[in-house]
Amino acid sequence: MQAELVADPHATESRHEIEVSGAAGTFTFSSESAPSPVNPKTSALTALAIAHILRQAVKLN
Repeated sequence: MQAELVADPHATESRHEIEVSGAAGTFTFSSESAPSPVNPKTSALTALAIAHILRQAVKLN
């Protein structure tokens, strides 16, 4: 397994790339998200993802 972290101090969005390679083939996933208007140090998607997980947890209980 290899991991690489690249930071761009001038970037205006959060970008994530994941590449997986194996005998069966290669898979690449990338996403870009805007900063949260409430907390620009985090992604706007973070709050939505947490809300989704909490809703799913409530449904299970």
